[in-house]
Amino acid sequence: MDGRIMKPVRRPLVAELKDNFLGNVLQLLNSCSPEVLDLVKQSVLRAGKSLGDLLPSLLDAIVEAIVDKSAEIF
Repeated sequence: MDGRIMKPVRRPLVAELKDNFLGNVLQLLNSCSPEVLDLVKQSVLRAGKSLGDLLPSLLDAIVEAIVDKSAEIF
């Protein structure tokens, strides 16, 4: 798959998980101890990295499925 197509999709999704989602979760948990907040923060950041690593394969599979379905229709 052309990396130029994947990057615009990948950046907002990973940024949403790393930045906005993390901020919202930490705000909701602001009454927890710093140790709990740090553990949650690290877990969310690891999930964001895992998602970022998985996205190219996921997008390839989605595009392939769309192409296959389009070929069936036409």
